[in-house]
Amino acid sequence: MASNRFAGIEESYPGYALSLGSSGEYVQAMQLFLNRISGDFPNIPKIQNPNGIFGADTKAAVEEFQRTFGLSPDGVIGRATWNYISRIYVAVKKMAQLTSEGQRLGVGKNPPNVTLRQGARGENVVLLQFLLDTISEFYDSVQSPFQTGIFDNATMQSVKDFQRAFGLTQDGIVGPGTWRALYDTYHGIVGNVEIPPQGNQDYPGTALRQGSSGNSVKLIQNYLNAIAEGLGISADVMPRLTADGIFGPATDRAVRAFQSIFGLTTDGIVGPSTWHSIIDQFNLLNMDVYPGTALRVGSRGSDVLKIQKYLNVISKKYPSIPRLSEDGIFGNGTAAAVREFQRIFGLGIDGVVGLNTWNAIMREYRNATASPQQVREEVEYIAGTEVKEPYESLSYPGNPLQMGESGDDVLAMQNYLNALAASYQIPKMTADGIYGKNTKNSVGAFQQLVGLDVDGIIGQDTWKAISDTYWNLTNREAMISAMGRVLVSKMFLG
Repeated sequence: MASNRFAGIEESYPGYALSLGSSGEYVQAMQLFLNRISGDFPNIPKIQNPNGIFGADTKAAVEEFQRTFGLSPDGVIGRATWNYISRIYVAVKKMAQLTSEGQRLGVGKNPPNVTLRQGARGENVVLLQFLLDTISEFYDSVQSPFQTGIFDNATMQSVKDFQRAFGLTQDGIVGPGTWRALYDTYHGIVGNVEIPPQGNQDYPGTALRQGSSGNSVKLIQNYLNAIAEGLGISADVMPRLTADGIFGPATDRAVRAFQSIFGLTTDGIVGPSTWHSIIDQFNLLNMDVYPGTALRVGSRGSDVLKIQKYLNVISKKYPSIPRLSEDGIFGNGTAAAVREFQRIFGLGIDGVVGLNTWNAIMREYRNATASPQQVREEVEYIAGTEVKEPYESLSYPGNPLQMGESGDDVLAMQNYLNALAASYQIPKMTADGIYGKNTKNSVGAFQQLVGLDVDGIIGQDTWKAISDTYWNLTNREAMISAMGRVLVSKMFLG
């Protein structure tokens, strides 16, 4: 899952060319970028197994990319090709624009009460083209039209693509049924896009450094805390910060540690590259940001409810944590569960969910939902030694999973797909153990990406592909984290 750390960062070039026979996280990052780009430039062949090994299929994709964009087609990713791939990837990845542009165009809950067909013009056509363009980011079979405000041939073809993908009459006319399907699909996508719980993901326009203050600083402080906790980085290496919105020496040190781990210029300044890298890494963690105020007896609301739900999941691995009523009310029972969690994980036992307890609960919930097995404490990585074997995968249940199914096997696959969503650009879903439309869509998107038959059903081949891809990424992320801790410890602690 480390691949998305490069999004929006042109000068993340590793310092050496990637070519046939190369392997590692940088190769996989480029493979994932090229696969995403190929959705908009179908002449670039998809890499069927983006596993970090630079094989013949990767070379072919690189050569075609180079031909498409006027570079020397040598199949080698040098600095120029690396930066060009990074720029094109950012250009075609419009995730951050979904909500703001949709609001600007007035995408509410109810579609317009008009019928559109070829030749129509105006704001409703712009809205239609925006919806189709957004949906095309997640459904490769839907062609993206330009937002011209004119219902031209390209728009009609895009409408037909959408109608075909969603089982509607393929007449190229946007009536009530097609409008409703467009709106439902759009809101399903937006509901699964990672939006930060506080602050704005957009770069504030001015670099943050010592002396800066405000909500953007507070957002970065919260995200750095979550990243450090989620990756298991020692507080000696990346200090835990008071999210007060004041960029002081501790924040400077945390930023420098982050930059060192993720290959950025180590200057302690949060410019565009560092900003987007921090945002990307946080989104990859699937962790929730600390609400800023400790939760204790008497607290109420969605954050309390979240803690109760997460502790109930964690209690399946640690039965001494009492099960809770999920009512959003922080009573004595919730305090007792928090104290037991704190005792197990070596935290201060006060029954209060402060920053450290919050992040520890987020981390353990992530571990508990990521694997039915007990997750190993960490994968050791020291240069020159072999890496431990990947975690054991789940066994196929024997019967395909499809619409209408429910249970632990469905929940496991939902959690696996959600963990892969950021790196593989597939839509996320609610992990509730129920195989509904959103789960089917995510499965289909994954199948399309890895070259399987796109039927939205988890048969034996799809089960194995999801499991193997998840465990490979999880194992690689743990290796990168451990490697980063070794490198940063050497840099900061001698």
